[in-house]
Amino acid sequence: MTRTRKDDIQISYHQGTRGLPMVNVKVYHWPILDVSEKAAQFAWESQQDRFWEEVEDAAREIWHHTIKVYSAGRSGGYAVVSGLHDVDSWDAIDVSRWSRFEKWCKAEVEYLTNEKELLDLIEANRWNEVGAEEFNFFESPDGERGCISEMKLAAIEAGFGPVIRK
Repeated sequence: MTRTRKDDIQISYHQGTRGLPMVNVKVYHWPILDVSEKAAQFAWESQQDRFWEEVEDAAREIWHHTIKVYSAGRSGGYAVVSGLHDVDSWDAIDVSRWSRFEKWCKAEVEYLTNEKELLDLIEANRWNEVGAEEFNFFESPDGERGCISEMKLAAIEAGFGPVIRK
């Protein structure tokens, strides 16, 4: 196992930043799924959203303070971290934390793009069924797209429970 050195850390100068650390989180190997193209697209978008929702929490667990993680690059394939002190001033502990974060990112991308995980997601959301886009998704007046099953799950987790009508 190779140790991460300070020189190994990629630095972002995207969008005029002052040189923030970043991790390449591009997906190079998307599995060929035996599903409709629309279902695969829904899964792709869902897993992207899930990664960007979870990555900031993972970073905060590692550094124990408020930081921001955002997507940068032409394809949005870099997780750039702001709120840390300058990489040049990092000690071994800082580099070790960065290594943990980078490993988390790579493991999470691998998990989210795993064929079994994707097929389970598609099946659970019924995205491979005819008309799935009509009964699984909605668009709000401000143009935001949402998934009805994810909203229901969030409501249940928040304690609102399912609504049962007779």
